[in-house]
Amino acid sequence: MRHRLHISIVWVFIIAVSINENGLTANESTTTSSLTAVEKAIDRAAGYILRNTRDDGMFEYRINTDPTVKVKKRYNILRHGGTIYAMSMHYERYPDEAMLSAIKRAGKYLRDEAIGPLASDENLLAVWSKPQVKRSSKFLEAKLGGAGLGLVALTSLEMFQPGFTSHNDLIKLGNFILFMQKDDGSFYSKYIPAAVGF
Repeated sequence: MRHRLHISIVWVFIIAVSINENGLTANESTTTSSLTAVEKAIDRAAGYILRNTRDDGMFEYRINTDPTVKVKKRYNILRHGGTIYAMSMHYERYPDEAMLSAIKRAGKYLRDEAIGPLASDENLLAVWSKPQVKRSSKFLEAKLGGAGLGLVALTSLEMFQPGFTSHNDLIKLGNFILFMQKDDGSFYSKYIPAAVGF
C-alpha cells in the first residue's frame, strides 16, 4: 500500500509536545518508559519537519513513502502556520539553532509571501491561499483559519525574535478576524473577493 506523508504530521508533534510540557510523571497515568517514548517521538517529528523545511521557507508538504510515486504539488497555508506554531513550541522547550533558522525561514515566507491586504480596506491583512501555490482552486481566497493560525504562528515567533512582524501588521491580522465575524458571534469561513465575497 502506498502512503503519503503530509506536513500535518505536525499535529501529532503538537500533542506530543503538549503532553511533555504538562509534565506527566510515572505517578500520573504514564510511565517513565512512555515518557522516553514521547520524547523520542517529539525528536523524530521535529527532525522530520526540520528536514522538510526548504530554503525558501516553504515545507515539502506532500511526500509519498514510495519514492517512485510522483506527488501532486499542492500546498496548504493554514498548515504552514500551524507548523510554525509547533516548531516554536519545540524551540521554546528544546532550543536549537537549526530549528530557529527553519522557523525564521518559514515565518518569513508566511509574512512576506502569504499575507496581504484586502483591496477594500487597508486596515485588514489576510493570509491568502493563492491558486498558484495551493493548486486546488482557481480563486484567491482568505480563510478565517489562515488568519488565526497565521496570527498564532507570528506571535509565537515574537517570543524569541521580537519585531519579526510589526505590531501594526499583527493588529491588522486580528482586524481581519473581526471582519469575518457575523452579528450572531459566528464567523464566515472564507473571503473570496473575485467570487462571492464572504
